[in-house]
Amino acid sequence: MSIFEKSSNPKIMAYGLGFSAMAVILLLMAGNAFLHYQDTFRAGEKKALEFSRMLALSSTQKLGGIRILFKGMAITMDACLQSGSQAAGCRDISLHLRKLSLHEPHIMDLLIIDPEGDILHWSGDPPIPDIKNRPYVSIHHTDRHEGLVISPPIQSIREHKKWFFAISQAYYSSEGHLKYIFAALIELEVLLQSYESILLPEGGTAGLIMDNGQIILRIPDHENYVGKFAHIIPMNMEPDKNRVIYGMGLDNTPRILAFQSIDPYPMAAWVSLSRKQMIGNWWRQGRTTAGISLLTLFFFFFLTHSLAKALKRQEQEKHALVTLAGTDALTGLANRRQALLSLERAMARSRRTGRPLSIIMLDLDHFKAVNDTFGHPRGDAILQLAAKNIEKRLRSSDLAARIGGEEFLVILPDTDLAGAKILAESLRHGFKDHLKLPKPVPWKISASIGVCSMNPEDTADFLLCRVDALLYQAKKKGRDQVVSENGEEFQSN
Repeated sequence: MSIFEKSSNPKIMAYGLGFSAMAVILLLMAGNAFLHYQDTFRAGEKKALEFSRMLALSSTQKLGGIRILFKGMAITMDACLQSGSQAAGCRDISLHLRKLSLHEPHIMDLLIIDPEGDILHWSGDPPIPDIKNRPYVSIHHTDRHEGLVISPPIQSIREHKKWFFAISQAYYSSEGHLKYIFAALIELEVLLQSYESILLPEGGTAGLIMDNGQIILRIPDHENYVGKFAHIIPMNMEPDKNRVIYGMGLDNTPRILAFQSIDPYPMAAWVSLSRKQMIGNWWRQGRTTAGISLLTLFFFFFLTHSLAKALKRQEQEKHALVTLAGTDALTGLANRRQALLSLERAMARSRRTGRPLSIIMLDLDHFKAVNDTFGHPRGDAILQLAAKNIEKRLRSSDLAARIGGEEFLVILPDTDLAGAKILAESLRHGFKDHLKLPKPVPWKISASIGVCSMNPEDTADFLLCRVDALLYQAKKKGRDQVVSENGEEFQSN
C-alpha cells in the first residue's frame, strides 16, 4: 500500500510533498546563489590585491633607485665640500644630474637644495626658479625628517603646468644642522602611461595615494581626482601591508579597495573594483543556473499538480465504486449490504449516546401481480416511484434502502417508536393516495409496514427479525396497514 493510499486526503498529501520538494529546491537555489555571491566577492578581493601588488611592484621598480641616487648625491656633495667646489667633478654636478634624469623618463627634475631653500644644482635649464615655498622644501624647514618625504601633487610652473610629486630627503650635519635637501620631481603623466598597461576590470580604478589619504595619481579620470583626499586614509588602517576593505569611492560607487604599501615611501598603491559591476557579473553568470532551477521548479509544480489531479480522480473513482457497491442500481437507494452496515453503525451510536433508534420495513402489496400482468418494465417504474415516495419524506440523517424485490427498509436515528409510527403512516398514505402509477396500471398501490424500536441488547439481525415479523403481521391482517411492536395498528380506511 502506497503512502497516498494510507492518507486520509491524498490530494493534500501530494501537494504537501510537492511543495516541500519545491521548497528544498528553492533553498538549494538560494544557498547556491549565496555561495556563488560570496565566491564572486572573494574572487574580487583576490583580484584587487593582485592588481595592487602589480601596481606597487611597478612603482617600486620605477622609484626604488631614488633612495640610492640620493645617497650617491650626498657622497658627491660631501666630497666636493671637503675638496672644494672647483675640484674635478664638482663643477659639473648639474650636468651629471641632467644625465641621470634623462635615463629615467619619469624623473622630471633632480635638485640639490641648500639649507635656505635655494637650488644649488639641478637638472633643468636656466633660469633657476624660486622654490622656497614649495612643499617639498618647506616641510624640511618646519620639521626634521630623517627619511624620504612625499609631497602632494603639484603643477609645474615651468613645464606647462605638468603634474608631478616630489620625493625629497634632508641630510643633516653631525651637529644636527640641515646641510642639503635632495629632491626628485616625478612626472605623473609618464607614470600614468605606464600604469595604463595594467588591464583593470570594467569599472575598476587604480592609483597612488599618500599615507594621509591624498590622491597622487588615479586611473582613469586622473585630472578630476589628483590632489583630492580619499575617504579612507591608509595610515589609519591596521598595520598590514596587504589590506582589503569595503568602502565608498569618491565617485560615490560602492567598491572593494585593496592597498599595497610601497616601501620605503610613505605612500601606497591602491586598486578598487566596483561592487555594482561585480554584482552584475554575478547575476549574468547566475541567470542560466537560475533559469534551469526555475524550469525545474515549474516541472515539479506541474508534476505535483498532475499527481494531485490524478489522486483526486482516483479518490473520486474509488468513492464512486464504494457508492456503487452500496447502491441499488434500479432505485438509487442503498442496497441490502449498505443497509446492514448502516444499521450496525446506527445501533452502535445509539448504544454510545443513549439516543433512540427505530426502523421501518415495508413491502408493496400484490406487486407480483403487477409484474405478471403488465411486465417487469412497468414494475421497475413502480419501484422507482416507491423509492421517491420514501425519500422525499425522510430527513438527511435517515437512510432508505431496497433490501429485496419490493421490500424496503428505513433506518431512523434519534427517533422513538411514536415518531416512527407517524412516518410509517405518512408513507402508507403516500403510496395509496399520491403515487401516480405509469399507464396502463389501473389500480392503486398499497404497502404493508412494520415498525419497531431498538432495545439495548438487540443485535442487527434480531432487530431485523422483529420488524420483519411485524411486517408479516400487517400482511396477515389484510395488508395496507402499519403494525408496530406494541400491537397498535393503523389500518386502511
